[in-house]
Amino acid sequence: MSINAPKGKGWFPGHMAKAKSALPSWIKNSNMIIEVRDARAPLVSGLLNLAQYQKKSLLVYNKRQLANPIINQKWQTHFENQFVDSMFCNFFVPQDIQKILRHLKKCASDQQLKKIRDDKLPWRVIVLGAPNTGKSTLINRLLARKRVQTGSLPGVTKRPEWVRINHRLELLDSPGIVSYDDTSEETRLILRLIYAFKEDLTETSESVEFLLQKLIDQPTKEFLNRYQLTNQLPEKPAELLQTILKQVNIRDKNPDNATIRATQKIVADFRAAKLGPISLESPPELI
Repeated sequence: MSINAPKGKGWFPGHMAKAKSALPSWIKNSNMIIEVRDARAPLVSGLLNLAQYQKKSLLVYNKRQLANPIINQKWQTHFENQFVDSMFCNFFVPQDIQKILRHLKKCASDQQLKKIRDDKLPWRVIVLGAPNTGKSTLINRLLARKRVQTGSLPGVTKRPEWVRINHRLELLDSPGIVSYDDTSEETRLILRLIYAFKEDLTETSESVEFLLQKLIDQPTKEFLNRYQLTNQLPEKPAELLQTILKQVNIRDKNPDNATIRATQKIVADFRAAKLGPISLESPPELI
């Protein structure tokens, strides 16, 4: 999945371009691929068509607690029907980390384990994904200590690093990669919302309109409580934004500035998980 490179300050194509060009070599020198995606956007946050690589692979959808649990289950069924190895996780839940570890052990066949024993080489797993999906967090949780740098902003990991989990398992922490040749507006809106790239918060009106439409379609109690709304929401995002503007009492002599401040608050609240579990994509059969 790919997007047009965003304009303005804060974009970081340099190390991403290097990572993209090195990707085939990384995959060639690994035994397995883990792609980490955002559970709120299982397709848009995707990077690879893993079927094109003749490698054992696993799709891990992180931040499941931030997505609608009913939609998560429907996505899980969708991927199972396509015979895709996948799991929805919260990397801060120990049981989820153990589930990934068990899968890694299962994927290492007896023959491959024998090769590891004979050659004294670790089982090498490359961890890939878009920025800010939680790749480094996963490695730190598997290590049970902080080894690689993490952060809530995209672009924290700027160079690949092999990390030894134990004498039989080694993981490659890689920079986030997003290709940018897809003109899909919805793709760009979703990636802005999940913070897959940096942006100026004054450029969020379209993203907020998209998010508010999702909240009209699937309102959460957290969202309603946050802005003191009732279940009788306006049908259009622009009308809902004006209602929120009044409820949160944002005042400015310039109405446009007040609207900008309101959109900033909504995006900040979404990213801080204050609006409840929201899925930004639904399985094809539900669309």
